[in-house]
Amino acid sequence: MTVEETSLERALRVAAADPSGLADFHRELLGSEIYVIGSAVQEEGDGAQGADGAIPAPPEVRVSIQSWLRSDGSPVTPFFSSLPVLQRSITRQMSYLLLPARTLFELTAGAALVLNPKSDCSRELLPHEVATLLAEGVDP
Repeated sequence: MTVEETSLERALRVAAADPSGLADFHRELLGSEIYVIGSAVQEEGDGAQGADGAIPAPPEVRVSIQSWLRSDGSPVTPFFSSLPVLQRSITRQMSYLLLPARTLFELTAGAALVLNPKSDCSRELLPHEVATLLAEGVDP
């Protein structure tokens, strides 16, 4: 059975072959939901209502995202365009999250990221590139 290529994977492949497709890739990436290896834990509050009758804020969610080590020992955070690509990149069962790419970029500010590691077509995003994408977006 052949797995269909996602629009993000198609944009990545086009940008890898022709740098003029980079803006389209960035636009597609910023609008995509991506997969990361990790987990989310909801931290429970005390649930007590305030003396003034105020309802407590909802519990917070703590997200833990896995990083990998490069051959030089430096960390990189992998993320994936689809669940099949993630599954082909790991050797054992792992928990994962689906979240907007923008959210990942905000959560991992200052980290090097790599889209679809261990696949035929991958792309590393350096911290300054991610910061620029978040701050300026992509010109239409």
